[in-house]
Amino acid sequence: MYEIVQIGSECNLILKRSSGSDDLVYMVPFEEYYTKLMEAHTQTGHGGRDRMIYYMKKKWRIPRNACEIFNNLCETCNLKKSSKRKGVVVKPIISHGFNARGQVDLIDFQSCPDGEYRWLINYQDHATKFLHLRPIKSKHASNVAKELSKIFFTFGAPAILQSDNGREFTANVIRELVSIWPHSKMVHGRPRHPQTQGSVERANADVENMLRAWMVDKKSNEWARGCYEVQWLKNTSKHRIINRAPYEAILGPIRNGLACFNLPDSVTENLETEEDLENALSSFKELHANQEDLSSSSSQTYEENGTESRAQGQIQKFCGICETPMEVKDTVSCMECDAEFHFQCVNQVAADKFICLLCARGKHLLDAQEDCNKRQKIAAEKMVTFSQELFPPLSIGDCVTITIPSVDRGPLDFGKIFGIITDFKNGVYQVGTENGVINVWFPRTEIEKSGAAVMHLQDVQRDISISLREAASYQSSGGGQGYKKCNCMATKSQCSTKRCSCFKSKIKCGSRCHNANPCNNK
Repeated sequence: MYEIVQIGSECNLILKRSSGSDDLVYMVPFEEYYTKLMEAHTQTGHGGRDRMIYYMKKKWRIPRNACEIFNNLCETCNLKKSSKRKGVVVKPIISHGFNARGQVDLIDFQSCPDGEYRWLINYQDHATKFLHLRPIKSKHASNVAKELSKIFFTFGAPAILQSDNGREFTANVIRELVSIWPHSKMVHGRPRHPQTQGSVERANADVENMLRAWMVDKKSNEWARGCYEVQWLKNTSKHRIINRAPYEAILGPIRNGLACFNLPDSVTENLETEEDLENALSSFKELHANQEDLSSSSSQTYEENGTESRAQGQIQKFCGICETPMEVKDTVSCMECDAEFHFQCVNQVAADKFICLLCARGKHLLDAQEDCNKRQKIAAEKMVTFSQELFPPLSIGDCVTITIPSVDRGPLDFGKIFGIITDFKNGVYQVGTENGVINVWFPRTEIEKSGAAVMHLQDVQRDISISLREAASYQSSGGGQGYKKCNCMATKSQCSTKRCSCFKSKIKCGSRCHNANPCNNK
């Protein structure tokens, strides 16, 4: 399998060739692994294990494990390694009951406006997934506050109103809106981190897809009108997490026109008067009774509670089923609200088990919302378990890499910087660098353990606090953050004084500055 050849004054061990035209593939001794691996790694531009193996297969024979170890220890490769993001969650949000938490976000339709409407508000109840869609003309805070106030006065304000860090949500107008409801609290997600309100972000994608389908089906571009139909379709469709439609979690079984009676289309098309409807329902009495039955197997529910009327100054009670006067004997009461019914009208059900329609409906809604909360917890446990397996816990003193957003680094800088774990509290980590301790705490999913130990705890300057952008600038090879822009107003001396941040930094204005309007600094 092997043969020894003499090249110059040295004897080399090579793989046995099948023909004389094959290349010589040398067997590299263990002591020379580093030199050969460094050559392959450099020639492939830090291209990773597979590119190194492809480069070396016609020159040297080195084990695959050696290539993997070399790549894990390379500092440059640790900085350019992609992060694991799919299916990752830090701490799932669990809400119990309707209006416990509401999430609001805006969907941008500026590229395809519907007349004056350019934005779409998406407000979602986090526990039941019930959403409201409202088109608005601009994302000004007053417009957002106006539409949200309409929703709140109809369904009530949530205990917690969650949004992103957009200016339309952090403005004083929204704070005044929340101040109308003294028991509400407004919170904001982390900047450039949409995962903090992933539920409403996922709902945004569903709404956009359903709007596209509606526009194709209706052959119309009026999405401001179609959003209300999409809202109904979304709220009456089964949600995977709560295992029911959001409408059912709030209002009970869905009632959508005559379709709820299961009448044939040939019958409903000919209905014109109230008498026609009564005759049709009476002909399908058994089907109608089954549709109206909302009780459990041990209890029977019926239409309305017993009504009362005043006659000659006295209150006379009527049965809520047959609507005839009640007598003292042969009556049965609801075990929840004490409403009375004829014993023979309730199919001789046991008096201690009878529940009227209104009480049964309320119990049904409470059970549905309790089940929604239970299913949310099950989904959260699955996500947390997956994340914990993908990201095992770290220890103080471990060298890690931190992902840097594109706006906090230069265009030629790596997407990560090196750091070291200095503290751990409440599930988040404090990271220090050679230039100071970063002033924000990181969840486990935003940091990864580095294969190369480039620093130690004694190298960290604990008495200095720096921002993430400053930490990236210190480790940058190109001077740090390169996304500078100005917001100068259109004037005669626009961008020609030090009031302009670009002019002050001695750089030219770009397409990101003042909406790409012309200026004197281009």
